[in-house]
Amino acid sequence: MARVYLSKKWRGSVLLVTICDEELLGKRFSEGKAVLDVREDFYGGGLVDVEEALDELEGCQMAILIGENTIKAAIKRG
Repeated sequence: MARVYLSKKWRGSVLLVTICDEELLGKRFSEGKAVLDVREDFYGGGLVDVEEALDELEGCQMAILIGENTIKAAIKRG
């Protein structure tokens, strides 16, 4: 089973859940002017199984999902 980083943050009254494939933490991606820094201080958190992380999406209002394993598991779950 894939391992991912799970982080939960409150932004006012909104719960933001971030899930990031383990191997992507600390990487930087760019395409044209778009840049994504997968910073540990934002995306890092507990390292858990991807299914456990997806359970945390149930009560959140916003989510950021990064990585092939995370996205495939989320789509499979519906």
